[in-house]
Amino acid sequence: MRAVSEALRVAIEENPTYKMLIKAFIEPSRIFFTGITVNNPISGADPAGINDDAIPQCVGVSTVSNELVTFYNIGGVIAYSIQGSSTLTTTSQAITGNPSINQDRIFYGNSTTSYFRNIDWDLIAARAIWVSRLIYAQ
Repeated sequence: MRAVSEALRVAIEENPTYKMLIKAFIEPSRIFFTGITVNNPISGADPAGINDDAIPQCVGVSTVSNELVTFYNIGGVIAYSIQGSSTLTTTSQAITGNPSINQDRIFYGNSTTSYFRNIDWDLIAARAIWVSRLIYAQ
């Protein structure tokens, strides 16, 4: 180990006259679009930007139609909308808080129980009311 004199240690560690500089590079987004995208907000959707009280939601990708499906907590029940449509389909599944998606399963809770269920992407692609098999409740 290299020896450092007391005078040098004090100059480095206890000198309030120095400051740290950071060099950063900011680059433009690497996301490119070939055309203008269409926004299809659901009725009552949050405005664009950062919201203090955003609608609890998550996004999954349908393995049947290869479309984005957004799941919401609307008034205490799970609802969903499909990419390219402003139609909101409401289910009868009670929810508290934010839903979560992991591949073909949705995780959510209500005031008494936590659930995870299989997502029936065929029903969602057909714009039917989503009902799925209960996998686990705790």
